[in-house]
Amino acid sequence: MKSYINFILQQKQTSTLLVIIASTFMSLMLIAVDITHQLSTGIQLEFIMLELGICLSSLVGVSFAAVKFYEEKRINNQLNTELSQAKTDAEVWRKKTRSLSQQFIKAIEDQLKEWGLSHTENDIALLLIKGMSSKDIATLRNVTEKTIRAHSSAIYRKSGLKNRYELAAYFVDNFLE
Repeated sequence: MKSYINFILQQKQTSTLLVIIASTFMSLMLIAVDITHQLSTGIQLEFIMLELGICLSSLVGVSFAAVKFYEEKRINNQLNTELSQAKTDAEVWRKKTRSLSQQFIKAIEDQLKEWGLSHTENDIALLLIKGMSSKDIATLRNVTEKTIRAHSSAIYRKSGLKNRYELAAYFVDNFLE
């Protein structure tokens, strides 16, 4: 949808520029006809020079506007290309990290199984690794904080680790090696 809107806006800008150029060209043609008529009727040269100056100024102004318009259009196209590439790169990164994340989670789950954790301990260990507090885990699981502390102690005992920080560090350190 956004690309369609951008296309319409670019078409509108192009149409506007063409109308300005056509209007200026018609004005220049009318002034040229007027100057030709004035030359044939003997009007003073100062008036003719003034009209020629106005014509040249208009022509320079429209030329400048056209060059500026096409430069802006070129920059806009370049930015759209870069944005499209960035979106593609971001999607590739998301897919790559999603795969790595799934592999990391699988490795954690395998290690938790190796430690012989119960299903409940496994769930709590994952929440501890994510950084949740005992109170938050208790609220999430609808149990007391004392129950979570008891499960946490069992997790640390079975894993041979001292606390939640060592538990998280165990996986992060191994992942980064």
